[in-house]
Formats: sequence, C-alpha cells, structure tokens
Amino acid sequence: GNSNNKKNSQKQSINKSNENNQIITQNKTPPNSKPKSNTGRLRLLPPLQPTNEILSRAQRQTYNEIKDDTSIANIRRRTQKRGAQTIDSLCQKLCLPLKNTVQTYRREFRIMHPFEKVVMELTIQSRQKKDGLTLYKLLDDIHEGRKELLQLGKDWISKIKCAESAREAYECTEEAKEVMGRVFLDLIEGPWSGVMELQKSLRNVPIVRLDCPAVVLVGAPNVGEFWRWIS
Repeated sequence: GNSNNKKNSQKQSINKSNENNQIITQNKTPPNSKPKSNTGRLRLLPPLQPTNEILSRAQRQTYNEIKDDTSIANIRRRTQKRGAQTIDSLCQKLCLPLKNTVQTYRREFRIMHPFEKVVMELTIQSRQKKDGLTLYKLLDDIHEGRKELLQLGKDWISKIKCAESAREAYECTEEAKEVMGRVFLDLIEGPWSGVMELQKSLRNVPIVRLDCPAVVLVGAPNVGEFWRWIS
C-alpha cells in the first residue's frame, strides 16, 4: 500500500511539473517576434526645407570648411586641390538631403501599416486629381536630379584638376559653384516643392491608434454637435 501511494505521489508531481512547463512555454514570447505595428508614421516624416535654404546652407558650410592646404608650395596645385574639394563638398551637401528624403519615403512605404498605407494612397490620389502631383513620380525626379548633380560635380572637378594655371583653376571653381547652384534649382525645385505640398496633406491625415480604444460615429445627423456636447 505504501509503495502504491509513493508511485501515485510521484506521478502527481511529474504531472504538475509538466503542466507548469507548458504554462511557462505558452507565456514565453518568441525571441524573433515583432511588436504589433501601429499607425502615426505619416506624421513622423521629416520636415523638408525649401531648396533655396538647402543651397544657401551648402554654400555657407563649404566656404567655412574648405581652406587652402598650406603644405603645398605650388600655387597651381594648391588652388586646384581647394577647387576640387570645394565642388565635391558643395555637391555632397546638395545631394545628401535629396538622398535621405527619397530613402525615407521608400522605406516608409515598405513598413507602413496597411490602414495608413490606404489613407496615404487616397490622399495622393486626391492631390493628383487636384493638381496632378504624384508622389512616386516626384521622388523619381528627385532621384534622377541627384544623379545628374553628382555627374556634373565630377565633370567640373576633372576640369579644375586639368587647369593649366592657378588663375584658371580659380575661375573654373567659381564658375562651377554658380553652375551647380543654378542646375540644382532647375532640376530639384519643382519636384521638391511638390513633395513639400504633398507632405503637408499627409501630415494632416487622421490617425487611428490601434492599441487604444476608439469610438466611431458613422451616419449620425449633427454628429459634430453631439461630439462637442459629450466632450
């Protein structure tokens, strides 16, 4: 009788330990599980500066950062180096915000919540009917304009390095800065302004937080007055 009681108690303890292990396993969160995505990413889009401000900042920063290399005794070579560095710096500072903006929007398209993606597409379609602006086309134009600017900068740097005198290298540099600024505005100002206008609409779209309780009133007459009264 005692041996049977011992066996039964051992079985019960084993069953309890198995049940506890099952509970722990069920409560564990898989290590690779992702948190539930939420809405509100449209309002997190980075604000865009006007193109003339981007150009002014790039010119000012380039002027403050690039100086003569006093270790080079030859005046022509020193002027060529400063000129090439000036155009390279100006080109990079003009293209960086373009690259970041295009990458940010394309990344948000991939990871955006399905509800917010539908809202964004409806907003874009509405603006397209209103003024013909298409966000995807504008982003492609900015991307292509950035590539043209990079190639233009390389061409001017090559020309500066081939200058036969310090004066010619200096004049090439000054001409290159003027051309780079003019081409930047010609290529980018139109699509960039279009993205800024679309962004204003996207940042003002309604947001539904999926992790919070929500009350939706649909089809009720004078719903606005009712909502003001209860709030």
